Amino acid sequence: MEMDRNLIYGELTYKGLTKLFKNLEENNQINSNSTFVDIGSGYGKIVRWVAEMYNIPCYGIEIDKEKHDIAKKITKWSHVREKILLMNESFVDCKDIIKESTIVFTNNVMFDLALNKELWQSLHDNCIFLHNSPSLKIFSSVHNEPINLKWSWNKEKDKTSPIYKINTKDV
Repeated sequence: MEMDRNLIYGELTYKGLTKLFKNLEENNQINSNSTFVDIGSGYGKIVRWVAEMYNIPCYGIEIDKEKHDIAKKITKWSHVREKILLMNESFVDCKDIIKESTIVFTNNVMFDLALNKELWQSLHDNCIFLHNSPSLKIFSSVHNEPINLKWSWNKEKDKTSPIYKINTKDV
């Protein structure tokens, strides 16, 4: 049975995004030397928001060509478009960018365990890894306290999904 693609799409709301980055600021985990990558960047809204708010290099990796093409059009309107690089590829083909980034974000709920392991191995020491995947429970020993954030598919007022900050240096 083929899965409806619309069922696997979801995004962090702007309210959740603001809360997430406020937490990074409070913990001195984002600064002018930071680089951000969004794996599964969709229409590029998070990449654009981070670039505009923090004026840091931001990368969006999106495997869906249609979403990638729309993101490129939207990004043209950004006043910091030179800080944004969007790629229409699988993250597996962008490991160098992931390894160089200080903050890696993904909504990887649909990745299987093998793909999540491959992603985990692409990270470098001391990067902050923000994700929303229950299949990464195998790394529970390195999870910090979750930040409960609103996702677009959560319609219940009080329901949130955790994103864990992971410091791979502690592994």
